[in-house]
Amino acid sequence: PDIIVVGSRNETAASAGLQNLAGWQDVPAVKAGRVVAMPSNMICHPGIRLAETIERLAQECHPALFR
Repeated sequence: PDIIVVGSRNETAASAGLQNLAGWQDVPAVKAGRVVAMPSNMICHPGIRLAETIERLAQECHPALFR
C-alpha cells in the first residue's frame, strides 16, 4: 500500500513500531514514511468525531490540497 493507517494510543510509537518489524521495511508506505498513526478512538469507534477523522485522513492522503 502507499499509505498505512494505524490506530493507537501512542501515535509516535505506532509509526516507529512498523519500521522495526521484520519484513515491513520493504512495504512502500513504510519506505516512504507514509504510516499515519491516529488515536484509535478516531479509527475504531465512529461517532460524533467522524467528520474530524475523515478530514484528518484526507489531509494525510492529499497534503497539497490543505496548504
